[in-house]
Amino acid sequence: MSANILRKTTALPSNQMRLTFGSNKKCDSCEMNSLKEQPELSLEVSVIQIEINNRKLMVNKCVGDREEEKVRNEVSMQAEEVEVYFCEKCERDFTHKSSWYRHMKVHKEAKPTVYLKHDKVDGKYDCFECHKQYSHTRDLKKHLLKAHKKEIEIEDQDTQLKLLNKRKAREPLQVADVQQASETEYVRIARNLLASEVTKIMIKIQYKKIPVLAQIDLDTSLQSYLILEDSYDKKVIQDHQYAYKVYPFNYLLSDDKYQMEFTNEYQVLTQSKFKECKYLIKLDAVLLAKDHVAFRLPLYEMTLRDFITEQRNHKQLALIATQTIQGIKELHKLGFVHRDLKPENIMLNFSPVRVAIIDFNRALRVEVSRLGTVMGTHGYYPEREDWRDGDFQWDVWAMAAIIIECDMPRNEYYSTRCEKDAKQRIKQFIDKTRVSQSMKQMAEQIIIKPNSRSDISIEQIELWLSKINFRPLPHDPKVHFE
Repeated sequence: MSANILRKTTALPSNQMRLTFGSNKKCDSCEMNSLKEQPELSLEVSVIQIEINNRKLMVNKCVGDREEEKVRNEVSMQAEEVEVYFCEKCERDFTHKSSWYRHMKVHKEAKPTVYLKHDKVDGKYDCFECHKQYSHTRDLKKHLLKAHKKEIEIEDQDTQLKLLNKRKAREPLQVADVQQASETEYVRIARNLLASEVTKIMIKIQYKKIPVLAQIDLDTSLQSYLILEDSYDKKVIQDHQYAYKVYPFNYLLSDDKYQMEFTNEYQVLTQSKFKECKYLIKLDAVLLAKDHVAFRLPLYEMTLRDFITEQRNHKQLALIATQTIQGIKELHKLGFVHRDLKPENIMLNFSPVRVAIIDFNRALRVEVSRLGTVMGTHGYYPEREDWRDGDFQWDVWAMAAIIIECDMPRNEYYSTRCEKDAKQRIKQFIDKTRVSQSMKQMAEQIIIKPNSRSDISIEQIELWLSKINFRPLPHDPKVHFE
């Protein structure tokens, strides 16, 4: 495609032009030619310059017209300039660049993609297919993809980087999304990389300072691709696919009890993965780095706390509570007591409904015989000095409180201060509300008036739950998860 495609011509008004047809030409103002063999048709002629395929045709005015032009110099003729796009193959011209583009596709010399910076018409971007105009390139891209199924491509990476740098000042959030998208390939590769030999050596060096790290299987662990800004606190990091529970080495070195929490979490996660527990969170991988160790876990939609406060559906509560009880049973079969069971530690997925219990850092083995150590969140554990730390009654008490809270108005039970406060709130709810007889029995026998001589099992709560009908509440949303 040659560079002289674009031409500019000067279109003049037709009443200012005069041509003579025949072998002889004659002007009205002079009678120099005496031959009158053919009829004459004369027009006033101005200088016309037409360029077609580098050929020029000059039509000059005669002497008489030049004399008349001196008289008409006071009246200026304004010629309208028209921008014409010319095709050298078939000698056709077009007034619109989009029409010329479509025509050149017939000759297979025009690219299917259009660079938008060249297609601005009156400050807007013009679609070369249907001539619709858009004020921003992203709107035109969406239109081309949706209406014409075409993409606008940037050929080289340097051009893409230049465009990215230009938009940094105006669109900081959008640039962050583009940079994150460019890192997805690296993250995808890093997720499947085994821990490097350097990382394994660094971990072995830490064994002397942090003995609990010795239980980690280095051969099956992966290289961590997480970047920590604060290496002195435990944290949970999420991306679009996974959740990461991170334990920095400085955090583990600060206190011995944090090493015990890490041990409890690791043991429950690995054993539940080996036993294929259905309602306990599944450990996807262990990530190792020079300054931290992380557990990679699947991502869920919301917690039970979010569900009962924002998306509550009384028809689904029975199924959620039933699956939670099954998860507690699986944990007890592994030989552990959760001791921190609460709505925030119960994760939910929908379509279909699936429950997963998380956060086992306060879990403890059943055979531990210490007495009366208070562990958990206020309102979800009893302050009993005669209960062993590894007693199943810790989880039974918490499960009864969670079931009753699911039937209470929103945030009525939230932020209880102690066991006494929990008893008062639950008693007021039972006395003022018409609840099912099974829920009333469960509240009285476990929380309000417990009998220390007889322990209630988790199977008894499951039996009560089968007879409980949760009530619809005024704050329940109209749209529910199926």
